[in-house]
Amino acid sequence: MRQDLANRILKAATARLGEPVTLSRDSSSYSLRGIFSEIHSEVDVDTGLNVTSAIPTLTINGADLSIEPSGNDRVTVADGRTFIVRETRPDGEGGIVLLMYLAQTNNYL
Repeated sequence: MRQDLANRILKAATARLGEPVTLSRDSSSYSLRGIFSEIHSEVDVDTGLNVTSAIPTLTINGADLSIEPSGNDRVTVADGRTFIVRETRPDGEGGIVLLMYLAQTNNYL
């Protein structure tokens, strides 16, 4: 019962606060809604200087996908930018937080 309630709350949150996104893996694409955020993280590296970095995240309802998201999946958000999934973190209540980085169009490696 608790899991059902958590799923309904997450579904309502993504419906109201989320935006349309597309998750792609290989030649398959999945359309869903997710809550996109670009939070800043600050770390003190024991030098007296703080290092700040933007961490794009997407919170999704795991029930909205027929696959389990994983590293190297691609996510295209509403403004057209594409990100690559670096790490996935299940929240224990049916939601999944995708930690991502911006896909570069000029990859010189």
